[in-house]
Amino acid sequence: MCRATGHTAGQVKQTHGYPEQYFARFPLPVKVVRMVLGRIRLDDVYNQIRHYPNPEHRSTALAQQAAYLYILLYFVPDILHDETAVMREIVDKHYVDNWVIPFSLGHTVDLSVEWKPYQAAKLALDNVITPSLAKKLQFEYVARLPGLLTDLASFLTEGVLTEEFILCNHDQILGTLRNCNVAIQWLMLHVRTPSAKPLLPVTHHLDAVPNPFPAGLTALSGCLCGFGARVVLRWRRLLGKRTKSDPRAHLAPS
Repeated sequence: MCRATGHTAGQVKQTHGYPEQYFARFPLPVKVVRMVLGRIRLDDVYNQIRHYPNPEHRSTALAQQAAYLYILLYFVPDILHDETAVMREIVDKHYVDNWVIPFSLGHTVDLSVEWKPYQAAKLALDNVITPSLAKKLQFEYVARLPGLLTDLASFLTEGVLTEEFILCNHDQILGTLRNCNVAIQWLMLHVRTPSAKPLLPVTHHLDAVPNPFPAGLTALSGCLCGFGARVVLRWRRLLGKRTKSDPRAHLAPS
């Protein structure tokens, strides 16, 4: 387990056979891994889709499962190499518009780079992740920033976020929070800053688009933090009043 793999932290160039050869030193039962993969691949294990009713947000809703899929696939590398139909199904459901994924705290991976050595995985990605799609997605998310900032500013106007307003407009508030979170996540993961080294081949084609960093994204993040904090504070006050008026209220299903 402790034998050197040839891979070092921060290394840009891929190490041949890493990490599947490293995981193969302590193999898991293939049948079990395939069953787990099948469940994560096909189902909404964490029931997140109901919280993201917009079909455009599906890959965000399934982002946690996508991270697990990325790791588990290295325990059955035959799927990455040879099973084109399975990989196409995985990519279409989980990575069709999110090819840079966080898989652990502080760690991200660009699948357009990471899956180059794997024929089936690369073919599945190449069918959907193209420079034109990358450019189109960035244009769309950058174009949404001004509208999202306007929506947040209107909510953050003094006197707007009252308890009555939150009760009457909770769908609109949650929708705005979702849209902001999805935009921030996509831009932070997929758009490299001007100071970053050009490591991501697909993302290179995003350079033709005006970069939203740092002003637009920073402003949106700041407004979203303030907005979320105020909503949580008002909601806790509402729950506190409800509990005082009916001690059994906190036991009721949400």
